[in-house]
Amino acid sequence: MNFGNLFSMDNPVWKYLGRVWDAIWLTLLWIVFSLPIVTIGASTTALLYVAQKIVKDEEGTVIKQFWEAFKSNFKQATIIWLILAAAGVILGVNLWFYYQVNTSFAKMFMVVLIIFTYVYLMVAHYIFAVLARFDNSVKNLFALAFLLAMKNFGWTLLMITVTVCILAIGIFVFAGLLIAGAGAAALIDSWMFGHIFDQYIAEHHLE
Repeated sequence: MNFGNLFSMDNPVWKYLGRVWDAIWLTLLWIVFSLPIVTIGASTTALLYVAQKIVKDEEGTVIKQFWEAFKSNFKQATIIWLILAAAGVILGVNLWFYYQVNTSFAKMFMVVLIIFTYVYLMVAHYIFAVLARFDNSVKNLFALAFLLAMKNFGWTLLMITVTVCILAIGIFVFAGLLIAGAGAAALIDSWMFGHIFDQYIAEHHLE
């Protein structure tokens, strides 16, 4: 047995443990920076920025990168978060209201609302990752998030499913997972975002 390889940082075991630590550390940072609630957008953008760096093996000091991404994207991320929060409340209220109404129109409108809700979830899943990667106006970032989510529907469905599964396991099966949940979801999503964004950049000859 080569004991030198056992303690090498290239050993798969150490790489796996390193990713677990990254997930825990990112989750804790995300929770702390999200506590004022209004900063959730900036915190999520920073989370995804650092996660994308990690999966591309471009890691630096995690807390320094997180803080810099938090500061530099704060204004746009906060505007985006407030828009998403307002849209989410409107959708939630309408879903609750029409669910209580037992008419054919209400049932038909519920279908429309469910479609809008899924589009909302797709855009919300992409928008902060898009902000973390690309510089543009808020309007164009929303448009890009929508287009990428629709064009890569399979990846989008997989990302949303993974996030929901991590959350469900953490809540209903093993609460300890929640200490790494946000970071784990961000790392998995960022691996998929890497393929999507690289393809988009190549197609449009960016960077």
